[in-house]
Amino acid sequence: MGGHLVFTVEKMAAAADAPGYRLEPSGRYTHAPGYVSRALQAAGFAAPAVEEAVLRTEGGKPVTELPYSARKAVASR
Repeated sequence: MGGHLVFTVEKMAAAADAPGYRLEPSGRYTHAPGYVSRALQAAGFAAPAVEEAVLRTEGGKPVTELPYSARKAVASR
């Protein structure tokens, strides 16, 4: 059966040494867009829709989020 998955992650600032996610001093994880997309596709989801958005502020500064929408592929019989 197919299905939809909708969620947000905080966008990680570019870092060459990070594996695609990082625990920040705030205690929150941030994620690289490519890492999340690859993980979804590896789990059987079609290429996800994602677009950067500022959904909240922290300490008076905007926080860039990545809202994702992905559809699980329906297995053929």
